[in-house]
Amino acid sequence: MLSSLVTIVVLPRERFSTIERCIESIYRCTPRPFTLICVDGNYPSPLKQRLQILSKVCNFQVLHFNSFLYYSQGRRLVVPFLTTPYTCFVDNDVIVTPGWLDRMLICAQENGAGIVPPVILEGEIEQGIIHSAGGIAVLERKEDGVFMHAHQFYYHNRLAEVRSSLQRGACTLAEPHTFLIRTDLLKQVIDEQILCCTDYVSISLDTTMAGYSIYLEPESIVSYLAPPPFEYCDLPFFRYIWSREAVEKTLERLREKYDLNPNDPWLDCKRQWMINHLNHSFRSENILPSPALI
Repeated sequence: MLSSLVTIVVLPRERFSTIERCIESIYRCTPRPFTLICVDGNYPSPLKQRLQILSKVCNFQVLHFNSFLYYSQGRRLVVPFLTTPYTCFVDNDVIVTPGWLDRMLICAQENGAGIVPPVILEGEIEQGIIHSAGGIAVLERKEDGVFMHAHQFYYHNRLAEVRSSLQRGACTLAEPHTFLIRTDLLKQVIDEQILCCTDYVSISLDTTMAGYSIYLEPESIVSYLAPPPFEYCDLPFFRYIWSREAVEKTLERLREKYDLNPNDPWLDCKRQWMINHLNHSFRSENILPSPALI
């Protein structure tokens, strides 16, 4: 079976409260058997206990860590446990649809791709709003330095309106919410100095620089349950991931790594996006009570 070629890794992205929906959707939509590892980056105790029970019922492995984890840290920590040719990262706020995994694997094998992203929706599946369907990440050298160009395709288009135009094909950007990657390539492209958000840009650029291709598989569809709302248990982790310190360290690492012009508009754009994203967690109307998880 194709599933024997891949290990599914569920990582904490920016919240905790969505993890059960994520894992339930994987087991509902993925033919068994398959290997799943869930990374526990200091989940709240009640949720940690439920996750442990769920792991015994469904027979998956939980790796427990007693501190919050940035994306790149989570990816690095799971590497020693990977024994399959491919790894599929799924953020813990993603829900999948039937056929999602096999279609990415077939695409990778048929095209020799290093990375295969699916079509990523935003919100509930039924809403059909595209978050990303591939994208571009390139470096442009000009007289005054190197500049980054990175953006996703079909952002906030309705899937029903553009589905006929979505074709399997090469691109240069894979969004982080879900992607399939060759395990040997993964070990080359993790950069733990990139703490938040833009690690996917670095992974995509480094994949291309290493001579591997990135292919979009439009028949594989997942959805990112974007915040808000938040439960109270989500707030400490969300504010840790998107802290100003983490943002500035990440952008400085990218600037240094790719020799970007310090005044590159892309850096300012990402900085402002991350600040705005963090601010969602300080608006009372975005927070739901969750006394069971406090």
